[in-house]
Amino acid sequence: MAYKRYLSYEQNMGVPGVVYILKNSGLAPGWVKMGHSRYSGSKRAKDLNDDANTGTPGSFVCIYEHKTQDCGKAEKEAFKALSRFRAPTKKGQEYFIIDNDQIDYAKRIIKDVCERVDIEVINAKEKLELEKKKIEAKTEEILKIKKETPITSNPNTNDWILKFISYLIPGIFWLAIILKLMGLLSK
Repeated sequence: MAYKRYLSYEQNMGVPGVVYILKNSGLAPGWVKMGHSRYSGSKRAKDLNDDANTGTPGSFVCIYEHKTQDCGKAEKEAFKALSRFRAPTKKGQEYFIIDNDQIDYAKRIIKDVCERVDIEVINAKEKLELEKKKIEAKTEEILKIKKETPITSNPNTNDWILKFISYLIPGIFWLAIILKLMGLLSK
């Protein structure tokens, strides 16, 4: 399967994968290609090598990759941290000029960025789980009150209104859970 161009970087935000560095003997000395993939740097190198449309001489080889819980965000932050090494190429190309004595620095930046992004992802998941537990506890409390408080007829109020309200309150809390989950997934 040949490499399929990403429609946008945003599609891999929040997606686990790797941030990689590829070398190619057909490129000028010091030139490397960096990017992210849902798979591996080696798979990405193979896809580029198999795609005749790249027009790049030589073959790409993965020299470094670091796994992360959000490859889109990690790549974006790594590119920002390494912006001074960006090669003067067409917009959207992911080439950098990094001498051999600076490649360890670039690897360390990618590693640090990926680890920081992973901590942010874990913290966000933990925060969501805590919110979910709070909402579940509140729902249980409301359901307990609902069970303990019988709905009685009142000459001034229709029974259907009381029943409607008694079901509406727990529904609002479950709706809040769903909205929070959707909000996290859309990032």
